[in-house]
Amino acid sequence: MRENVGDTDRMVRAALGAVMVIAGALGYLGYMQLAFGPVPQALASIIAVVVGAVLLITAATRQCAIYSALDMDTN
Repeated sequence: MRENVGDTDRMVRAALGAVMVIAGALGYLGYMQLAFGPVPQALASIIAVVVGAVLLITAATRQCAIYSALDMDTN
């Protein structure tokens, strides 16, 4: 797979990913409220950590599978 994530996109993904991982960890430990609607606190925290990790991985590798599927390129 070729690189398809540009510099600005990469910085935004890295920053947002880091914030989501930290928020998810704090939510799971009970220091932050992440639960919404019928979604319990633990599940919302795990979702935040997973999404944040995916953003960090795509920022580090500069490859996004969704961009590839949609034939997009911000590089």
